[in-house]
Formats: sequence, structure tokens, C-alpha cells
Amino acid sequence: MPTVGYYSGIGNRFLFPFSWLYGAGVTLRNKAFDWGWLRSVRIGIPVISVGNIVAGGVGKTPLVEHIAGYCAEKGRRVGIVSRGYGRATKGVVTVSDGMSLLTDAKGGGDENVQMARKFPGAVVVAAERRANAARVARGKGADVIIVDDGFQHRYLWRDLDIVILDSSVDVTKEWLLPVGRKREPFGNIRRCDVIALSHVRVGSDEPSWVREVRRASKPVVRFRHKVLGLRRGYDGAVVSLDEGSKGGVFAFSGIGRHERFLESVNEAGIRVEGDRRYPDHYFYREEDVRDIVARMNSVGATRCVTTEKDVTRMLAGSEGVKRFLREHAVFYLSVAVEILEGASLMYGKIDDCLNRKFV
Repeated sequence: MPTVGYYSGIGNRFLFPFSWLYGAGVTLRNKAFDWGWLRSVRIGIPVISVGNIVAGGVGKTPLVEHIAGYCAEKGRRVGIVSRGYGRATKGVVTVSDGMSLLTDAKGGGDENVQMARKFPGAVVVAAERRANAARVARGKGADVIIVDDGFQHRYLWRDLDIVILDSSVDVTKEWLLPVGRKREPFGNIRRCDVIALSHVRVGSDEPSWVREVRRASKPVVRFRHKVLGLRRGYDGAVVSLDEGSKGGVFAFSGIGRHERFLESVNEAGIRVEGDRRYPDHYFYREEDVRDIVARMNSVGATRCVTTEKDVTRMLAGSEGVKRFLREHAVFYLSVAVEILEGASLMYGKIDDCLNRKFV
């Protein structure tokens, strides 16, 4: 499959000056950190950041979960901090104190709640200022911090900076916000320690633009998202792919890259009879689930399939939305990271970070 660029706002020529101004502002801010005019806060424990330079889905959450699992296997008390996109709250919110889940997706963000459910021993904190969240997580016993979407949040010092690039999207041709979706100039990847290429297709040639990535002289990790199976929406119980897709499915999602979700469903061998895209981090209403049921019936599907993030938000919805999960065959994809290149390199970097001495 050829790589593409978004060029989402290319027709809005009046936005070009704003894109240039945005780029100048980003460059000045980064220089202020580089020159010491603005300072990053150290919190005395290892900090690992997983981020990107393009707004939107690049497959970041599964890699954060993968690294959290690796650190937990090493005996570390993991703290996960992020902004908590889509939440209805402001300020610092403890999603999980490592013993109990303290809020739902509306209070703490869908990604945070998803990770707190997956790692019940982890301390998960949402905050606009990552340094504040990291301090709270450390105060609750975390001895390593993983920052979800932290590359641009330089007020928190990081000991390992991993940047994800979607291997199917030529980021070198992307425009800066607000014309395109790039958060900062491509050359800024030199600031990171590891470049992780997501959505790699096994057996396919590496896109030509990736050569520019490799010229940054940073270690490169290549990975894909592997579908492990299906889980029941309401309680997370594992079901077989045959059972979960019998008779064809209606697929829906409210994530950054709906087309990626559909590709994963198809790669799992599930026949999609129809689909519906919702906005990223969308909280479903009762009229939405009624519409989903109607669409499912209209295409003759007997099952629904969605993402874990969507189910996490539905579980924070009204009783009618939760009843939809209980009374209909709604399943979500169980997905994990499969590293195709650079696994030992990345784990070595993480080990070096975990073993670093702090005063």
C-alpha cells in the first residue's frame, strides 16, 4: 500500500500564515528549553515518554501498555501519566491509586481508564501539566513514570524519549497545524532517543521517506499491532473469533484512525457488513446506540465489533448505553504490540533508564 500524507487543510490557503506562525512559536519554545530559558522538572525517578509529532492516532496507547507491562515484569511500580483527552474534568485527577479504579472515562479519559483496568497495580494520573501528574504518581508509590503523549511536554524531564511515526503516512510531506496535523517540524525527531515506526506491514518494502528517518541517526524500532482475539464488551470475557464474528459484524469506532480499526478487523478474518465512524474520544448517547442497532439490523449483521477505548467510554455512559452492551453481542478487539525490529535495542534503553541512579 502506498504511503500518504494527510494534507487535511491544503485547500484552506488562508490558514498558511497561521501555520507559519505556529511553527515559529514551536521553534522559539523549543529553543527556550534548549538554551535553559525554560527548565524541565526532574522528579527523582525514571521517566519514559512515548509521544509523536503528528496529531491523531499513530498506535501510541498499545506501545505505552507494552512498555508498562515490561516495567511491571521487572518488578517496578508503574505510574502512567497523560492529559486524559476527552475527559470532562480539569486539573489533576487520580484515575487509579494502584489499588482501586477511582473514576471512569468521563472523569479520567478513556485511555487512562483502559490502562488502569489493564494494569490494576499501576498508578494512573491525568493532568494537563504532566509534571504535576508525575509528582502525584510518585507520591502514591510509583517508581517509574511512563508519559503517554509526552514529546511536546518538556516541562517534565524525561530520561528516555520515544517518538512514534506511522510508517504508512509520509510525515515529511505533512503541514504544521492548523493547515495539516504536524505538531512540530520533522527535524525535531533528533531530540528523541528512539524512533518507533508503527503499522509496519510484514513483507512489504520500507517506504522511501523512512530513509530520512534513519538519517536522524537514532535507533529505530519497527512494530505492528497484532489482534489477539475478541473480548465481550460488557465484562471483557474472552470469546473466540468464530463466535464473535458469526454471521458478519457491524463495526463502529470513535478513534483517531477509523480506517486503521477496519483494517485490523479485516486482518483478523472478520467479515464487516457495515461500519460507522464517530469523532475521536466520542461519548455515546442512547440515540447513538439505537442507531447502531438499526444499522446492524439493516445490513443483516448479528454482532457488533468496536475498540477497547470505545467500550471504556460506553461503560461511563447512561444506563441505556450500558444496557446496549449487556443485551447485544458487542465485542472489542484485543490488540497487542508485536515488535518486528529493534526489540533488544528498545528493552536495553528501558533497562538503562530503570537502572539509572537518582539523587
